[in-house]
Amino acid sequence: MQSDVQKNPLVSDDVQITLVPKRKRNRIWEIDFLRGVCVLLMILDHLAILLGSYFGVQWYGYEFVRRGVGDAFTTFCYNWVSGSASGVRDIIHPIVLFVFFSISGISCTFSRNNAKRGAQLLLVALIYTLGSYIAQYQMGIDGVFVAFGVLDFLAFSMLLYALISFVVRDNRWAMVGASVALIIVTLCLYFCYTPPATTPKIFAIVFPPHDFWGNSSLFYSQSEFSPGDLFTLIPYTAFYFAGVLIGELFYYERLSLVRFELTKALYKKTCDALYANVESEKKSLRDFSINTLNFMLGAGKVTTAIAKGIEKAVCFFGKHALIVYVVHVVLLAALLSLISGLFITPGNFGV
Repeated sequence: MQSDVQKNPLVSDDVQITLVPKRKRNRIWEIDFLRGVCVLLMILDHLAILLGSYFGVQWYGYEFVRRGVGDAFTTFCYNWVSGSASGVRDIIHPIVLFVFFSISGISCTFSRNNAKRGAQLLLVALIYTLGSYIAQYQMGIDGVFVAFGVLDFLAFSMLLYALISFVVRDNRWAMVGASVALIIVTLCLYFCYTPPATTPKIFAIVFPPHDFWGNSSLFYSQSEFSPGDLFTLIPYTAFYFAGVLIGELFYYERLSLVRFELTKALYKKTCDALYANVESEKKSLRDFSINTLNFMLGAGKVTTAIAKGIEKAVCFFGKHALIVYVVHVVLLAALLSLISGLFITPGNFGV
């Protein structure tokens, strides 16, 4: 005999249960867009480095710029990295880094488990470091070993944020205060302190190879420690936690700060005014209104389509910044090697 199932006296027999699908997490488009812009600029910068410092020499010989034998784009890449335009790069480069790292800091305030994300990214960074070590010391490709690069720095920053968040019990204003304090300490060390020559080499991940004034470090050189890439905790921790500060102050509700309601309202009012003139008795005003409306509607559709296409493309790079960072240099080098071996220096695919 089947036993009776005991019923919950607090639940009626006619109760209905509605299953609500998991809500899709809204992304803040300007964060993805700005990160995507930074990633695209990074790709272009690394392309310039590959062309100006490696493939340009292979294709045209040493001092190809002075002899004027290189193509215009390769010559520009050389000047961008090492020549007449390098001063412009020296200005733009830290600005792009500030935007990228601060956006990473903002994104950190959105995550529910930065410790997990930081540990996962650290694992990826270690694999990347191992790959660069093999490339330089086993395969003989000079200048590619990365001991502490972008991935290592971002992983460390995420873990540091997770630790501070744990200590302050996720208190918003305590995190704001901790971010301000960390920014001040980092900048003070960057501008006012020079590590002595006896500093252990392990601190190369903390102090930059050159200070703000251009003086070289007394206890290590980047070419020996991490020739491929190096992003030390000073000063970039200040960049990252500036983003944390922005996130806690302005993105606390996880909503976009860029709204288009005003633009849409102005566009609608303009169209309404033109529509009102369509019935005008004055032929000139009526014709002007009709022609303007046709232009605005047509141009609006084209502009909207182009803008959405650009936005989606750039945001794609922003959403997948980690994957793009890991593979883009290899893909660029492989593509340039293929072009080199097939068209420019037939049979010679090497750098």
